[in-house]
Amino acid sequence: MEKTKSRSHYHWLILFCSSLLLLCNAGSSNLLSSAMPFIRERIGLSYTQTSYLQTTRTGFYLLGMMVTDKLFTKLGLRNSCMIAFVLTIAGGLLYGSATSFLLCALAAMCMGMGNGIGGAMPSSILVYRWFEKKQGLAHGICTAGNGIPTIVFAAPFAMLIREKGVLFGYGTYEIIVAVGAVIFFLLVRNYPADKGLLRYGEGEETDEKVNGESKPKKKHTGPIRPLSKVDTVLLYVMVLFISIMVMCGWNFFSVAATGVGYDPVFAAAMMSLNNVMGLIARPLYGIACDRWKVTTANILLFIPIVIGHIFLGLMDGVNQFYVYAGCIILGFCAMTPSYVGFPIWAGALSDEKNYTKTLKNMRSFSSFASLFMMPIAGMVADRFGSYRPVFFFIAGTILIPLFIINYLYKRYSPVEAPVTN
Repeated sequence: MEKTKSRSHYHWLILFCSSLLLLCNAGSSNLLSSAMPFIRERIGLSYTQTSYLQTTRTGFYLLGMMVTDKLFTKLGLRNSCMIAFVLTIAGGLLYGSATSFLLCALAAMCMGMGNGIGGAMPSSILVYRWFEKKQGLAHGICTAGNGIPTIVFAAPFAMLIREKGVLFGYGTYEIIVAVGAVIFFLLVRNYPADKGLLRYGEGEETDEKVNGESKPKKKHTGPIRPLSKVDTVLLYVMVLFISIMVMCGWNFFSVAATGVGYDPVFAAAMMSLNNVMGLIARPLYGIACDRWKVTTANILLFIPIVIGHIFLGLMDGVNQFYVYAGCIILGFCAMTPSYVGFPIWAGALSDEKNYTKTLKNMRSFSSFASLFMMPIAGMVADRFGSYRPVFFFIAGTILIPLFIINYLYKRYSPVEAPVTN
């Protein structure tokens, strides 16, 4: 079939399937927080055992993510994701029927591995493979699938478990996952060429004026040269500071809010508000990357992060303005660097051959760093009696990754232009 079309409804079906991956595999894993109290009560798990299950799930998530590049190369992305769907369904059903800690541990392994193989990595890779233009918007829309389960399904899921049991609750959700797996298998192809298509917008030349002459506008083709060893180290320093912000800042909001006197229900409502803001903000950041320079979009993203963490640091249990302002601002920007920024930046700092490896390394390093940094944040909070020093530390250091990523863009981006031009 001749590859002629660069704009087709099929590109948007692929985007839907990319979001479906997160809705099913990441969503099933995220909903575990709603199910765990019921699982603990039924089996009689201790808090230590519950922590071990979380560690096991996180460890196998990392393991799954680390093997994605080799697995996708050997089996193809589509077939690898079908394995992930099976693991996710198995994990949910095992959690629902588990009668011992060992069975819960096996469920944690399956669910973690399924999310690692079939979550953020393949969804970002599909967007990268299928979109040349509007790639930022596509990444932003795609990540919405990660937040929908928490916003839409968490409360009904918990109510269903309370009324019918964990097996019925997870069984119901895993039916949704199974339907999603069928849709994904029927629609997704590994590359546009498999459907006789080009990447979205590929080959479209828009003229620009250069010294009064009309010339084709340059398109993004990856970095102008490979990153040096020093700049590679800087890239991972950038990832480190972003992982500190994501996992040690907003991640501890509810604990910090209740610690200064706010009601847990109010804190939970603020977290839901934050998630809603995130669904709106991530596509907006993607649009900004498409329309303007990525360096400009980054400045507009990171400056509010500073302000938002200052507001959280000022929480006093009395003035709710700081809570509302911090939640709304950080809802728009706190999770965006890792959810949308990482896949966009990886696309600019690596060629098509190494994109999967670069993105995998960034996400893996971020997750490993989080495992070490979260306990440190807790120790700091214990030492000072609140998370205020943690929030102020993030506010004072989060501009470091901004300077680093913009520096790398200025050195390696071909024209320091939007990713999808």
